[in-house]
Amino acid sequence: MAVQIGFLGFGEAAFHIAAGFRDQGLEGLHAYDVTLSASGERRVILDRRLAETGVTPAGSVEELLEKAQVIFLIIPAKFAQSAALEALPHLTEEHLFCDLTTNRPAVKEALGKAFVERGVRYVDAAVMGAVPLYRHRTPTLVCGNGAERMVELMAPLGMDLTDVGPEPGKAVKMKLTRSVFVKGVEALTVEMLMTARRLGIDKEIVAGIEQSFQSLGFTKFCGQLVTSGVEHAERRSLEAKECQELEEELGLNSIMMEAACRKLQWTAGLGYAKMEPMPVCKDLEELCQLWEKTGALGE
Repeated sequence: MAVQIGFLGFGEAAFHIAAGFRDQGLEGLHAYDVTLSASGERRVILDRRLAETGVTPAGSVEELLEKAQVIFLIIPAKFAQSAALEALPHLTEEHLFCDLTTNRPAVKEALGKAFVERGVRYVDAAVMGAVPLYRHRTPTLVCGNGAERMVELMAPLGMDLTDVGPEPGKAVKMKLTRSVFVKGVEALTVEMLMTARRLGIDKEIVAGIEQSFQSLGFTKFCGQLVTSGVEHAERRSLEAKECQELEEELGLNSIMMEAACRKLQWTAGLGYAKMEPMPVCKDLEELCQLWEKTGALGE
């Protein structure tokens, strides 16, 4: 018998994943969404999405769980824990519950424990790409007591899954930590490009940064920045302040440079440049070891 797939929540992400399954020829797709009991524009959009993907609506969470074995939880994170716990009494050892929300690691750890205690497979899943672009093939990290089964069942159906272990919460930790960089770079790039455009030097700036990445590569480029910060963080904080002042003179928002200045001042405050002898870190691993040795990472 073909795997019956259920979507608990059928917003944009679920719609794109279901569309990918449909285009691959899969049948047996079901969904429950609270909007099914509503009216207005949101209901119109939901009905259209269900029709376009050939997904059968379920009248309740219980009905969805009766019809489908693999359940994708795809709803706003603030509602995810209560929705998962509401579904749990109706789940059996035959079910595979895949939590695709971006809930906090501690919440997913608690959910994982609750599911294990009831003998139900729980998967903490974190998508690591653009779902509208890659749909069900979006690279996804999975962990928890159901991760192995998830790969076994869903990889043959086209999902790009990487099992990162039995510990629930690890996948979302990896996603959110990566997002510290990705979202930070997005915001920083906006601020840089607006400044460059205002000054009429955007083409030159972008070309110069691209050349740096091409010649050094990501790891070496980042390593060079942060390891040298052991010695130069204070000077760089002053330069970040000058950047902030330039942006403000141009009438631009300087939030990222203000934050950069504060972070570099914090780094300088660790006091490494004043140690005798001053620590010299040849690579990122040595810098991390220095942070751990001096308590910079906290408890």
